[in-house]
Amino acid sequence: MGGGIILAVNQVHHFVITGRLQTFKRDIAIQLIELFGSHYQPFVSTNTTVLVKGFFSIDLFNVDNQSKKTIAAQQYDITQINEEDFILWVLYHLKHLSSNQEHQFIQRMKEPLSNVFLELDDCPDNQFISMVIFSLEKHYPIV
Repeated sequence: MGGGIILAVNQVHHFVITGRLQTFKRDIAIQLIELFGSHYQPFVSTNTTVLVKGFFSIDLFNVDNQSKKTIAAQQYDITQINEEDFILWVLYHLKHLSSNQEHQFIQRMKEPLSNVFLELDDCPDNQFISMVIFSLEKHYPIV
């Protein structure tokens, strides 16, 4: 699965995202990061613990081109993960929500995620989290 990097799930992370995510837009990823108790940063700093690397357009004239965030993450020796490893982190948290967290998740994420995964449209609240897990695992069948 992914790059094989497993993030500690019992600690608060400071995430930075570089590139384009395929599963959902950056704003949804940021909401998930914050909903699960971690922090999003728009730039790499000494506080950053994880860089999520999405996709970039190919530059035919500079195939070794790396984002400024990737270069900074290397300089600070920050953990770099791909989108699949980020999804694993999201899935872990989805499967371990308290009832209060489930309610918050449904309130904040039902509309944005229903726009991403069509099978979530008109999904009853009591099945929503299970269907999000199903949709993510279907999108990443190796999970």
